Amino acid sequence: MMRQILILACLFTVQISAQRPEDQIKTIMQSQAEAWNKGDVDGFMRYYWKDPELTFVSKNGVSKGWQQVYDNYKRGYPDKKAMGFLTFDHLVFEKMTAKAYMVTGSWHLQKEEEVGGWFTLIFKKIKNNWLIVYDHTS
Repeated sequence: MMRQILILACLFTVQISAQRPEDQIKTIMQSQAEAWNKGDVDGFMRYYWKDPELTFVSKNGVSKGWQQVYDNYKRGYPDKKAMGFLTFDHLVFEKMTAKAYMVTGSWHLQKEEEVGGWFTLIFKKIKNNWLIVYDHTS
């Protein structure tokens, strides 16, 4: 019985590690939306590269560095009500290299005044984790 459990555990581990990068990134984006919808900016930001070179582009201009992006989110969305309910749609994955993907798609925030737009994200695999290193959201 123990041997069967070990075999199943090994097969499950192999299956997870064999998951396509596109699926791993999609799972990350789902986790981000879930964190956002709970009012958890920290959880949402967990998947951004915690580095001064992180770049975020929006209608307000260019922000550099994880801390600046985090501060902008906290200022613009001070509580769960302001954050609303986030969804992503129309995702298109473009492999740039074995460790870099570009993802384009749409975002939608459902709240008192509904808003939405389009984004381009660049994910890089850094220390075995897919992280957003560039975000252009409009």
